[in-house]
Amino acid sequence: MTNSSDELGEARNAYARKDYPEALIKYESFLDNTFGDPARAGVRLSYCLNEWAILGKVYPEAMDRLVWKKEETFRLLEETQDPRLFHDYLALCGYAGLKKEPIESFLLLNEFTPKLAKECVRYIWDELVEAKLWTVCNSYLNDPEKNLEDAFQKFDVSMEISEDPMCGGDEFKQLIKEWFITDLSHILLALKNSNREKEFEHIRESGFNGIQDRGYPELLKKIKKKISQ
Repeated sequence: MTNSSDELGEARNAYARKDYPEALIKYESFLDNTFGDPARAGVRLSYCLNEWAILGKVYPEAMDRLVWKKEETFRLLEETQDPRLFHDYLALCGYAGLKKEPIESFLLLNEFTPKLAKECVRYIWDELVEAKLWTVCNSYLNDPEKNLEDAFQKFDVSMEISEDPMCGGDEFKQLIKEWFITDLSHILLALKNSNREKEFEHIRESGFNGIQDRGYPELLKKIKKKISQ
């Protein structure tokens, strides 16, 4: 019996020898068999799907299957109410070239199954802010202080991990900084464009102080630029 750890390698080997039907089977099997495995979450929704999409360029049946998988994943999301499936759906849409579809689908969830939408919003929050859907964003920003606390916690834990040379070093640190710039900017933009001025000022002050206390004042200019737009 094939171990899921081997299936991605087997997919790559099949692709290399131009056995495209077998490669497709293995990519999909790896995606399915690693669902819910936090250790492989990044690999399955990045490398696996990226290579599956590349396969689709030389083997159209693979792209057809990717689109089908996207549709099936959303159907399962509605059936099982498992929010992790929305994360898969979001990634599948991206690699299928359907960038706008996840927002449209989320808005339907928001209207008809708000409880499920509340569990899924963390996966699509950045896209909602970038789309300037301020009424929707505002409805999910119930505790901006907690959002700020979570952003700093993610930043601190990630920066600690980055001290390990095996974890990407300076390149990873820069990526962590960009994540934080986005996280704080999006909280502030949602508050600003929802006319929540007092909370905006409070979170901006707390966020900027936290950045300076951590010794990263260079991030302030980038955040100020983002929230001025």
